[in-house]
Amino acid sequence: MKAKREKEWVRELFEKKFPGRTPGAARKAPTAPADNTAPAPAATAENVFPPESPEDRDNEGNEAPPRNLLREAEEEFERAFLAGEIDPETASDRERQIENEAPLSDGEIADENGRMLRRRESFRRAAELVSAEMALLPEVEKVVLFGSVAAPLEKEVPRFSRLRHAGEKIWHECKDVDLAVWTSDLTKLKALKKAVSSSINKHQLDAEINKWCGVPHHQIDVFLFEPGSDRYRGRLCFYGICPKGKPECEAAGCGAQPFLRQHEEFRFDHTGLQREWVVTLFERPVAMHDDGEVPF
Repeated sequence: MKAKREKEWVRELFEKKFPGRTPGAARKAPTAPADNTAPAPAATAENVFPPESPEDRDNEGNEAPPRNLLREAEEEFERAFLAGEIDPETASDRERQIENEAPLSDGEIADENGRMLRRRESFRRAAELVSAEMALLPEVEKVVLFGSVAAPLEKEVPRFSRLRHAGEKIWHECKDVDLAVWTSDLTKLKALKKAVSSSINKHQLDAEINKWCGVPHHQIDVFLFEPGSDRYRGRLCFYGICPKGKPECEAAGCGAQPFLRQHEEFRFDHTGLQREWVVTLFERPVAMHDDGEVPF
């Protein structure tokens, strides 16, 4: 009974220390040696991070994907922690050691590249859903996706310390969705906010099915423009009430029109909307007179 309680305690401790990780998802532990066998050798750089071999093959003889040595070491750490082989008091030190000492491998780089591509795909899908919801509002005349989510892919040295220190480039990390929205009625910004909220809730379902990253509401940047003149009016505020009483609410003109956010000394650069790769997600057809003439 005591052993069972200790096992449950270790599992609870693991879940607190590694939120979001699934205990037991690591590789299977090796078969325990018999009582009369010698203990396993101490961990060294050679046996914890064995060298990669280009000759590695899967069970069908095909070339296996590149190994991610960091992930392998983290999985072994999780297994050992759950098995009670690591003192909880020193677990953080061991985790930092793995982070600092695990060699950067082709598998880790490939995994990070894949993660950035899935992140971009998730952001683009979120933009499409938001645009579809906004298109249902009669005051919305046009929605354009611009910024890094629309731009051609480029590689850069990321903010992640391991790849940054190595100077290794991966695909750009998209941080938000930039949408330009032309609306004829700024008094109905609450409806625009509802459209964003509704579509992001739908996106969460897509993300769970496709194993994408989620896109929180505050990562949808909506820049508002006046139809006809293309005059920039401000951004759609993501706070639930206006004014919210935050320091940013004190910017000149912010909240004069509820939920129309202003930023100090900000000037929108319209060249960002003139790139050949921007994506028009929605554009309302121009109404015509019976004689086929476009009304002034």
